[in-house]
Amino acid sequence: MISAMLGEMGFYIGLVLIMIGTGLLKPNVSTMVGSLYQKGDIRRDSAFTIFYMGINLGALLAPLIAGYFGQKVSWSSGFMCVGIGMILGLIQYKLGAKHLGEAGKIVHASDADHSEQKKSLKTGLLSLFGALGLLFVLHITGIFKLSITRVSDLVGILLLVIPFVYFGYLFTRGGFAKEEKQRIIAIIIFYLAAALFWSAFEQAGSTFNLFADRHVDNHIFGWEFPSTWWQSVNAGLIILLAPFFAWLWIRLHKAGREPSTPLKFAIGLAFVGLGFLVLVPAAARIDAGVEKVGMTWLMMTYFIHTIGELCLSPVGLSAMTKLAPARIVGQMMGIWFLGAALGNFIGGRVGGMFETFPLRLIFLAVFGTSLAAALVMFFLVPWMKRLMGDTK
Repeated sequence: MISAMLGEMGFYIGLVLIMIGTGLLKPNVSTMVGSLYQKGDIRRDSAFTIFYMGINLGALLAPLIAGYFGQKVSWSSGFMCVGIGMILGLIQYKLGAKHLGEAGKIVHASDADHSEQKKSLKTGLLSLFGALGLLFVLHITGIFKLSITRVSDLVGILLLVIPFVYFGYLFTRGGFAKEEKQRIIAIIIFYLAAALFWSAFEQAGSTFNLFADRHVDNHIFGWEFPSTWWQSVNAGLIILLAPFFAWLWIRLHKAGREPSTPLKFAIGLAFVGLGFLVLVPAAARIDAGVEKVGMTWLMMTYFIHTIGELCLSPVGLSAMTKLAPARIVGQMMGIWFLGAALGNFIGGRVGGMFETFPLRLIFLAVFGTSLAAALVMFFLVPWMKRLMGDTK
């Protein structure tokens, strides 16, 4: 909304506010879900799957509403719809917070831990606003003019540097026991696997969107729907499939056959790769000169990707709450989402190849990378289980 009113500078201010709001919301709400269940509760993975289903209700509606207004009316009206939705979400949260009990509250922290947490928060906020202020001064003085490309490159550097510095600090200054450090190593591996997964999966917002807009016949009964509506397909499939996966994990656990968390990650990586393999024949037809292909190709890919996502993403959220030492569980959840951000950054770079490389080669390359990551994760399963200790 601010972006629509203030122009280019409003765009950057809007991005910063969205970044801060997302950073405060996503890791904390996920941590709160984890705190609703005691250690060892077999329902945790299933609970996060249902939680994930709720998240994707918004992901289903947003492209249908905001996408329609953005494409058919104006970009400003599309952003306005999103702003209104956020306000309604805040109202709903305040009205329903009474049902969460003690989740999200600091109830067992010692005075020393509480003081350390306040100090970390103060340092983080001062660092953030100091960096933003420096960028603003550099921009208005002309020393370092902000642009979309420069902002993107800067964010990419930060995404690579921040995890390295953070994990280095945990191992050198964190004061963690050996078992805790082993679980942190497991988190690092899950973080890297998730970044690779999201770098492929998030082609939905770039390569797939362009593919759907330019090369897919989007007509139903003679009516052409906005290509942005494809962004709702994955969310809709999650809403349909999440209850099944929530039931499946509990059923397999009771039967003693539930896959371990590392194995679920390997399965997720394999499925995201297979989704790209499905698109290779359709891309070959496009490269050969066919203007449009049927919707079935993209629909099959979204279906396969959704299965992979449900094997990895809600399971990863659950794993962070189980593996992270209690005093840094919120931070670790933030690191998990930082992995998603890194994956989005890599995915955006891959999406930038849409205009210059044959589509079939892009899809084959992503398939090969994802399959290789899945195989590595599969062979790491026994070692990962030892690192996780008694955490299942």
